[in-house]
Amino acid sequence: MNVISAATVTVLTIAALGAIAKERMRAYDLHPGLIDARTVAIAGFVTIARGWFASRGIGSIETSLTFAVAAVAAMTDLRCGYVFDRVLIAGGTALVALAASQGMLYPALLGAAAGASALAIPWALSRGRGIGLGDVKLAAVLGCALGPYDALRALWFAFVIGALVAVGGALTRRLSFGRAVPFAPFLALGAVLSAGGAAS
Repeated sequence: MNVISAATVTVLTIAALGAIAKERMRAYDLHPGLIDARTVAIAGFVTIARGWFASRGIGSIETSLTFAVAAVAAMTDLRCGYVFDRVLIAGGTALVALAASQGMLYPALLGAAAGASALAIPWALSRGRGIGLGDVKLAAVLGCALGPYDALRALWFAFVIGALVAVGGALTRRLSFGRAVPFAPFLALGAVLSAGGAAS
């Protein structure tokens, strides 16, 4: 994909998935105004990152879809603390269909299992307080696109960056120890970093 095509697919997919997320927020009475400075920053970041990767010949339509799913999940997690199933189902279904059409279904399912399994452990240990079930499902969708190795690498990035942000926030007293921090934005950033590193 060229830069314009990659960026366009990313933006359109973010808009489509964002519409699904907005409908879910309205259904749950979660103040559906999804657009604010953070959401614009996230959408802009992933679109620019996708365009830059495309300029270097990195990634395909799956990369654009993955970035869009990650971006919308990060937006809603920051906005209301939820990662919506319908967003993940829409993105995951598209990614599985693309993988099947390219004869890559087995690696995709293996990546989904690796991502979900790696986050299911801290989810179970924390009883859903440290890692939410939505994060586990998001890791599965991202793993479907990234494959097992890069799914685990994305999670490693997410945990390291998340820990640094949590410690930095606590030290500067912007966050208190023990306070829940939305994890989907770190998963999104981890996926971007892993996707870039995978093909560089």
